[in-house]
Amino acid sequence: MSHPYEGLQEKCRTLRLAETAKELPNFLREAESKGWTYHEFIHEVLSYEMRCRAYSHLIEPPVPYFRTTSDKK
Repeated sequence: MSHPYEGLQEKCRTLRLAETAKELPNFLREAESKGWTYHEFIHEVLSYEMRCRAYSHLIEPPVPYFRTTSDKK
């Protein structure tokens, strides 16, 4: 049985909002229980995605350095 939010999760993934897609059910439950407005909901979701992206940039490994022929001595 599919959940109603699965279509929203797929749209999040299509838009490359991967972390939001994973947490969407939790966001929806919290928004409903706390009576968030649409503005509050969107603000929380986008803030979460931005925090996740900022954090992932901090922990990503550095890009490997490849030597070129001009680097050889």
